Amino acid sequence: MNNVVTIRENKKDLLDITVLVLLITIIFSNATVLRRYLIIMFPLAAIMLAFSIIIRKREIHINIQDVLWYLVLMYLIIMLPFSYNIKESLIHVCYYGVSVIIMVLLRSKANILLTLIKSFKIIATIFSVVTILSFINKNIIPTRFHFMFDYDRLLKINHEIGKNAFSGLAGEVSYNMFSIAIGFGIILSSYLIYKKSTLSYNTLILIMCFALLLTQKRSILVILLLTIIFLMLVLLDKSVIKKVFKIIAIFLFLIMFIFFAFPNVLRIFERFFIGGQLYLSGRNTLWSYAMDMFLERPLFGYGIGSYNIYCNYMGYFAGKKHAHNIYFQLLAETGLVGFLLFSCVFTFSLFKTIRLIKKTVKLTNNYQLRVLSVFSLYLQLFFLIYGLVGIPLYNFTQFLVYLISISISAYVEKETRFLTLNTDSV
Repeated sequence: MNNVVTIRENKKDLLDITVLVLLITIIFSNATVLRRYLIIMFPLAAIMLAFSIIIRKREIHINIQDVLWYLVLMYLIIMLPFSYNIKESLIHVCYYGVSVIIMVLLRSKANILLTLIKSFKIIATIFSVVTILSFINKNIIPTRFHFMFDYDRLLKINHEIGKNAFSGLAGEVSYNMFSIAIGFGIILSSYLIYKKSTLSYNTLILIMCFALLLTQKRSILVILLLTIIFLMLVLLDKSVIKKVFKIIAIFLFLIMFIFFAFPNVLRIFERFFIGGQLYLSGRNTLWSYAMDMFLERPLFGYGIGSYNIYCNYMGYFAGKKHAHNIYFQLLAETGLVGFLLFSCVFTFSLFKTIRLIKKTVKLTNNYQLRVLSVFSLYLQLFFLIYGLVGIPLYNFTQFLVYLISISISAYVEKETRFLTLNTDSV
């Protein structure tokens, strides 16, 4: 009998491990040869996660955040027949729907959620080290890890390396930046919450900051600065303020070091201003296309995912460029109604997490819960600020990471409530 029970438990553990591996692969394989299988991995992860919950007889709780996301999905589904391109809109709705399901289910699987967070830190560290090694030896990725990428991607990697922009194992500088930034958020959250800063934290912060600079994504400097300052204002503690200034000092030190030691590398700053004006890499033109679309259909838009198709048809550009501002693109694709729905769910989750942090810090001495609540806020802030110049809402893996941050917040809220009730009963 005991052997039968052991076999069943092993099967359950294997199922959880499979879900974990699927989620990690989804998040970190954006530019690799595995990208072509995302269309299978997304629903498979949701199905296996649901099956794991069923066989372990876990409860699934629906909260207001879930209801808001369901309203967003309902709106997108209702607007499908009116979309400029139904196929593209349907693809977005399916990915968003599956991602929301994963978000709802994941908070009922604390073991998977917590292990996933630990893996973020490990993988981001590996990505950072490989990025630095790529800087030291530019042939590492093209020669040692070429099997991870197809021919076209290798050509782009070599082109990026030629401009001293390093994508490392991520295979694309934006994905590399985002991947490292996830792990940096965990280190940062721990660093801000724990009273003493250890040598390991300081070293990891130094390594990740260096790697982030090597991606040559100038937006990362502004995004991280605004995110860190926002976290400082939320926590509003003297020790936190000192640590924030220490991190900023580390960034400044690295910038000065690279500037004098490797002057050809820091092209990142040359692109901030050109001809005395802020250089937006053509984003202002992409934004104008989005606003033109919005003005043509201000209430309901052209349909989610229609921006590239519409601009291709009009001859504005070829391929998938996106508006590089999720808010302008939402206005163009979902109109004022859809924009307000998305804004409502973004804002609700953000302020709910801020309240949660204040409650967690005040009512519990559990450092893990404190760190997780700050990390959840970090991910949300990073996603929302990055959305001003990037496309995290339209990169389905980055959107999934954002929803995972909501799952983290819900998990912390449940655990904090449980600890509070136990304290009151005592």
